Amino acid sequence: MSCKKPLTREDVTHNMPSSASTTPTPLLSVKNLTVFARTQTVPKPLLQDLHFDIYPGESLGLIGESGAGKSLTVLSLLQLLPPGLSLSPHTQIFVNGKSIYPSTFARLRHIRRHDLAMVFQDPSVSLNPVLTIDTQLQEVLPPKTSLAQRCACLEQVALPDPKRVLNAYPFELSGGMQQRVLIAMALAKKTRLLILDEPTTGLDVITQASLLELLQQLQAQGLTFLVISHDTKVVKALTRQQIGLANGKQVTLDTSKTLPALPLLSPSLPKPVLRVNNLDFQLPIKRGFFRRTVGEHRILENINFTLHERETLAIVGESGAGKTSLAKLLVGLQQPSAGEIHYLQPLQRQIIFQNAFASLNPRLSVQETLVEAFQSPLVSPDTTLNNQQRCLALLEQVHLPNHFLSRYPHELSGGQRKRLTIARALATKSRLLICDEPTSNLDERHEHQILQLLLDLQQDLDLSYLLITHDLAVAKALSHQVFMRWV
Repeated sequence: MSCKKPLTREDVTHNMPSSASTTPTPLLSVKNLTVFARTQTVPKPLLQDLHFDIYPGESLGLIGESGAGKSLTVLSLLQLLPPGLSLSPHTQIFVNGKSIYPSTFARLRHIRRHDLAMVFQDPSVSLNPVLTIDTQLQEVLPPKTSLAQRCACLEQVALPDPKRVLNAYPFELSGGMQQRVLIAMALAKKTRLLILDEPTTGLDVITQASLLELLQQLQAQGLTFLVISHDTKVVKALTRQQIGLANGKQVTLDTSKTLPALPLLSPSLPKPVLRVNNLDFQLPIKRGFFRRTVGEHRILENINFTLHERETLAIVGESGAGKTSLAKLLVGLQQPSAGEIHYLQPLQRQIIFQNAFASLNPRLSVQETLVEAFQSPLVSPDTTLNNQQRCLALLEQVHLPNHFLSRYPHELSGGQRKRLTIARALATKSRLLICDEPTSNLDERHEHQILQLLLDLQQDLDLSYLLITHDLAVAKALSHQVFMRWV
């Protein structure tokens, strides 16, 4: 009778596969990610069979054009899909090796707070408009965090005067400053995986470079990113591996395609339409429970320029330089502290806001949005065409199909919403359009299309543009003269 020698720990370790001890567990693993839109007949797939793994220290980039399904992908990972959309039962999502789909609300809330941090694309929608930045920042920080620590959170994303920003409300900050506040809040959670949806949207070149440098430093310290963007340069600066996305499917990236050059600018006419002299604008600084005024923050000082007919004047500056404040002054949404604004011709003027989605009424269809503009008391009635015919003519001008009349803003892509806001401005027969970041949130192809559209409309309708941007390339392509604004 033979006796077998009992196995020792060394024997067990020796007989185990070597991959079991060397292969790390992915921070995030996604298999068969498929999203359906529920319809009356057959469910329509919006995302189909996405597969990827993100390991510790190995960030991943997701690149695609507007409407490709990038933001829908991250909403699926966090299970924040809007009503009418659902994940396929075959979808598998793992965080730190543990399945999170399906999962209870309490567990999802724990994962969103401790394992995954998300910087959403639209900061004006993500921030609570009735709470100060300080109150919202303290929601993600440990209790009894000091004022100095809260200021340090904002300083690391290059926000000037952090004490003033902490006491401000979101609507008192520029779009780029709101974006940096969101990133500061996400970094304060100290999670291992940070999802960035268009992290540099609305940022000037200088702020973008400093933010990328900060993110690269955090990456060197062990933070892992999932970066979603249409900007290939931004994605490649933060990630080694990239995935292409088109029409909801993974595709091979093709960076060889080039866009045709934009046409030369048509010459402006010598007839001036707008003159600004010695314009100043200040906002009160309010603090304390009763929001008492303790000082003034100077936004604009000694602004002077003249805009001529069929001319584009570009106002270029970094985030927080007062570009949007100037636009609001020109259309009467705010009153200047000093100086004069002279309109030398009796012409309508309209502003095309930076955030197209926030400027559209979500309860109105495309046709109702345009008809509302027709019914303005400042617009002379047109008896030759009915409302639907006028709407169709406007859609043709901005190159949108006729069947879009029945759609709502949430059913349009970013580029289509931009075109709708341009059509709404043209509905008032305005001759002066103030374009606030008209190409923000758009990929290169859609940006080129919007610039081409603005150039064509200027030539056909003799429009004058006041272009507000942080992108020198956009200013060079569209403007006759450039006015620089810096903090």
